[in-house]
Amino acid sequence: MKHLHLLLGILVFSNMACERNRTNTVSESLVAYPIKPLYGSTVVRPFSSLSRQDTFRVVVNGESLLTGEAYMQIVSYSGKIVYSTTFPVHALLNHQQQISPKRDEKEVKKQIDEFFAPKHFVQEDSGVISYSYLSQQDSLTRIAYSPDLKKVVKLDKFTN
Repeated sequence: MKHLHLLLGILVFSNMACERNRTNTVSESLVAYPIKPLYGSTVVRPFSSLSRQDTFRVVVNGESLLTGEAYMQIVSYSGKIVYSTTFPVHALLNHQQQISPKRDEKEVKKQIDEFFAPKHFVQEDSGVISYSYLSQQDSLTRIAYSPDLKKVVKLDKFTN
């Protein structure tokens, strides 16, 4: 009988742990990158709400700043991940030339540092805030949070 109670207790505890892990909050997912980031940037500013601050984060993971992947997340003021994407870091390079490690690592760091610069955010006529970021060489992706749909939507892509 003692073994049955112990087994039931373990099952209940396991189920509670699984339920707790199903939520999509900043504490679990913002820092849940598989390895220590090589480089990154974080800013806090309005996006999903004009009166509350969301957290924008981009990090580079991989073997190097030139061959890694960039991971970007936007976490709402309430802790919910409202947008997440990945893209190759080489998309941040502003040239088609042969790779020069010293020059290009410096360029990637500059692009990451400026990834959430104020110039990338625009308050649209509708009142929503849009954000544009480089997702491919010479191609910008523009997104905004739709209060009606309660999610981030892509507005358009355009060439830089």
